[in-house]
Amino acid sequence: MDNKVFAILKKITKEQKTELSAVSDLQDWLDLNEVDQVAFRITDDLAGASYELSNSIAAFENEIAKFETKYLDTQNFQEEDFKNRYIDGENALITYERLADELGVDVTQNEVYNQVKAQVGEIYPDFIDRLENAYIDAEAVIDELENINLDYITRN
Repeated sequence: MDNKVFAILKKITKEQKTELSAVSDLQDWLDLNEVDQVAFRITDDLAGASYELSNSIAAFENEIAKFETKYLDTQNFQEEDFKNRYIDGENALITYERLADELGVDVTQNEVYNQVKAQVGEIYPDFIDRLENAYIDAEAVIDELENINLDYITRN
């Protein structure tokens, strides 16, 4: 077979040999550098991942803004204030109960007394507990946000 190749090469002109050499160089380049569908897929995958991550970061930043707004809304709710209000409510109930006892009045028949009793007996303890837990949870989230390192990708 090599003899046939040499026989063909002897019969072709110098220009044809030059062209064959140039075509061979082109083929070598193509073999090493062809951009194929895999390269397009990889590039498209990166573009898609970039778009999705960008949207996720925007959504994350939006959630942080919502959290911050809600956190700031609760800054008027100081635990100690509610604990003091609770104690004041208990004292007001005791004072009213003593007065009602002296006057022979049934405290359970008074609507305001019943509302204060519900606030002090059930609502305030539940609210104070929830407020304390909400602050604990919020502070934990704030600590997590402070520890997030978004510089995951190093660039050359």
